[in-house]
Amino acid sequence: MPGMTTPVSIINTHLNARKAAGVSIKRSQRAFARQMDILARLIPVKSPPARR
Repeated sequence: MPGMTTPVSIINTHLNARKAAGVSIKRSQRAFARQMDILARLIPVKSPPARR
């Protein structure tokens, strides 16, 4: 990235849509929460220490 002294990490994801998933809102919210939990644990593991 221009002007940065170190590279940046970019993480791209596609989370399940709530209503479009075709399941109850309660079930889609549980799935979304699980996806966010997994993502929150994955980022520190896969990102270089200087970018955390």
